[in-house]
Amino acid sequence: MSMTFDNKYLQGTYKIVDLSWYAPYKEFGDNVICMFAYVLFIWHVFNNLSSIIRGSTFGNSRFSDVQEHIIQSHVEGGNEK
Repeated sequence: MSMTFDNKYLQGTYKIVDLSWYAPYKEFGDNVICMFAYVLFIWHVFNNLSSIIRGSTFGNSRFSDVQEHIIQSHVEGGNEK
């Protein structure tokens, strides 16, 4: 990656990042990165499949636990322990 400047402070072309060494491996490297992303996505879906099917996430289930606790404490006669 290079940038060309033509002003009173900078003139000429300056190389910012040299990735020419990556050019021969670009196709293979891009495929490895893409497959790694797919594997992580599939792993995440697999781990959260029950929440996806149920239609709730961890945050929503924790909120419903708090609601149940509040309702239960009111049914049992208040907040006394």
